[in-house]
Amino acid sequence: DHRGKRVHAHGGMIDGFRSLVTLVPGADTGVAVLSNLHGSKLNIALANGIVDRLLGLPATDWAAHFLAVEKAERDAKRAALAARDAARRPGTAPTLAPDGYAGRYEHPAYGEARVTADSDRLVWAWSSFRCPLEHYQGDTFRIADGFLADELVEFRLDGKAVTGATAMGLGFARK
Repeated sequence: DHRGKRVHAHGGMIDGFRSLVTLVPGADTGVAVLSNLHGSKLNIALANGIVDRLLGLPATDWAAHFLAVEKAERDAKRAALAARDAARRPGTAPTLAPDGYAGRYEHPAYGEARVTADSDRLVWAWSSFRCPLEHYQGDTFRIADGFLADELVEFRLDGKAVTGATAMGLGFARK
């Protein structure tokens, strides 16, 4: 629903690109917006504004609306990270040496991730991402920088052997 009009819309983003296609079947019209800003809701604001004009609807400041949405999302993320970090148990050590976490991990839908140990540093490699890990607490490591910065990678152990990892809320089994 867009302001009382039936719409069909689908969008996506990957590695610096974002797309949105919006169709308004009752008006025989559609809009496609492609951008090279994956972390922005600009394409939604632009598509909504164009649809409003095409349908003769009253103007809405969609840019201001989505800037407010993005600010609320940033504030919520900042608060969640602060709460997570406040509950952190500093001074803990990993159960294993870095080589103990190295290996291949698999998710049935999202494919394979690899963990490599470069001297005393771990790297999480999944899809096109290469993410340096830093120790967070226990057997949990934090992605230090990049697109996935601040995500946690939590390794599951059965005694002294790693059986899997959870990253971005996804469970990966060790192969």
